[in-house]
Amino acid sequence: MGKNEAPQPETTLPMAGLVGGPLQAALDVQKGLAEATSAFLQQVGTQPPASDDSAAEAGSAVFHYRRLAHDAVPAADGQLPVENVELKVPLLDLAHVDLNVPTIEQMLTDLYATTHRDRVTLGSMIGSISVTDANRARGFYAGMLGMTFVQDDGFAMVLRCGSNMVRLVIMPQVAPAQFAILGWESADLEADIRALAARGVLFVRYSFLPQDELDIWSAPDGSSVAWFKDPDGNTLSLSHHP
Repeated sequence: MGKNEAPQPETTLPMAGLVGGPLQAALDVQKGLAEATSAFLQQVGTQPPASDDSAAEAGSAVFHYRRLAHDAVPAADGQLPVENVELKVPLLDLAHVDLNVPTIEQMLTDLYATTHRDRVTLGSMIGSISVTDANRARGFYAGMLGMTFVQDDGFAMVLRCGSNMVRLVIMPQVAPAQFAILGWESADLEADIRALAARGVLFVRYSFLPQDELDIWSAPDGSSVAWFKDPDGNTLSLSHHP
């Protein structure tokens, strides 16, 4: 539940459900232990009858302790007199256990949910490409590749492709990387290559890779990739992944 959302209303749940089952089982165990303790003490708390016609007598626990004498007066040495006390308690009195254990049928509870954002949720991607000529770059990315021009904010030219955005940053010079810095997924790689080639996009063939007549390299995992460059020599790619 978000912090601005009101708490959910109180909900009555059957105890046999979420909480009641385990809680009722614990109460049943407690009751069983109390009954077993009571039965044990009643059995050991009685003495056998003295004769066949006499009743059993209650057994007793005898406690001995010392306490200050009643109305004690300090002796000459300052010590207070103490007395020995014997306390005899019938075991059946000790065996008294209150067996009025409650049985829960329903619980009224407030349900709250809190969401902790302990990880980052990434959205659409934003890429940046260095170019030296804004008009030439716009003609290539928007005109030939079909990206949508959004704005030129004075720091970069912004274009969009689907939900993703690319910023073309104008630089005095560009040192192209030796790998693809941006790529697109293609549902029909061969058809897209032919369409882009018809618009003037030149695909790259590498001597160290086996590529077909459309300059497509088939990777061992079944993926297919073709590379091309923008006017500043930045390597881009078009690929299909099974």
